Amino acid sequence: MPTLFHVTTPTRARAILRHGFDDRRRNGLGGLWGDGVYLARDRDTALIYEDFAAYCRKDWQTLECELTLTNPFRLSVSPAQLRLDGRRYVWDAGELVFAAHSPAALAAYHTQLRAGAPACSLIRPLLETYGHDGLLIDDPAFHTALGGNQAIVYDPALITVSGSGEPQSAPEITLRMVERLSPPSCVLLSR
Repeated sequence: MPTLFHVTTPTRARAILRHGFDDRRRNGLGGLWGDGVYLARDRDTALIYEDFAAYCRKDWQTLECELTLTNPFRLSVSPAQLRLDGRRYVWDAGELVFAAHSPAALAAYHTQLRAGAPACSLIRPLLETYGHDGLLIDDPAFHTALGGNQAIVYDPALITVSGSGEPQSAPEITLRMVERLSPPSCVLLSR
């Protein structure tokens, strides 16, 4: 697998560099696809998370990582799969994952939802039940509701930090063209 990227604060980056990843200490963006360590699978996705950190007036640091997954579940998604309800997208990440996985997995998901379990808390344990050690999201259009091309890793020991960028300060104004979005658009982030 090629180099992946983890965008975090400089304080958290130092802790990761010293002690490794610990998904129980996750406290930031993410969570949509369930518990785990979230990694951007390409530089373009990492750049968007860096811009978001700058927009939130946070300093950030990007760690370069290597990943060894043996049986990830791969989900290819697109905005066309989302159900539009007037002003907003209405959908459920677990529904997308388990509908793509198998009828049995979708039925188990629905049973646990009816029992009152929060949707995002079910993704990891159900995928682990089926023998998956992570989730790969293919979102080449980077729809903001989906979060781009990501890897969600259930066992942090599978991640090795291979490099570290310098800590970055949130700039006064960041302007970045994101050419792979359709249509091309600018993301203007200011303080």
